[in-house]
Amino acid sequence: MIVVIDTNVLVSALLNPAGIPAKILKMLLDGRFVAAVNEDIIEEYTDVLNRAKFGFNPYDIADLMSYLCNYSVSAIMRTPSAQYDVMHEDDRKFLEVAIAAKADFLITGNLKHFPDSKHDKLKIISPAGFINFIK
Repeated sequence: MIVVIDTNVLVSALLNPAGIPAKILKMLLDGRFVAAVNEDIIEEYTDVLNRAKFGFNPYDIADLMSYLCNYSVSAIMRTPSAQYDVMHEDDRKFLEVAIAAKADFLITGNLKHFPDSKHDKLKIISPAGFINFIK
């Protein structure tokens, strides 16, 4: 199974180790599924997770990024993005990577940011919805 994880899910996972996003991150690290990323997504993850307001350990972030770079599907090819609706332009890269990688799920805490959710087999889903789906 291939998933794309929105940045807000990773932030939530690291802020609350007992929450649903943390369960998703643990499953990823345990190899239950594979993430799809590209340079733009890794860059956003790194930038956001290293913000001082979160206080995350930079070495932990570097380890996580290393894991993602080494054990993820790399979606370098970008699909023509004009045909996909997103509320925020910064979210487009997640949808593009999900489609290019033929991901099964795009996991986001901001479902409303992806109003056009019909993309072949791709399911745009909340962290709770994802956990319920794979149980």
